[in-house]
Amino acid sequence: NFPLDLASIEAPLPLVNG
Repeated sequence: NFPLDLASIEAPLPLVNG
């Protein structure tokens, strides 16, 4: 549900994945 939805798929939080 964040701007970086693609990152959310790899990590629980997009911020963690960067």
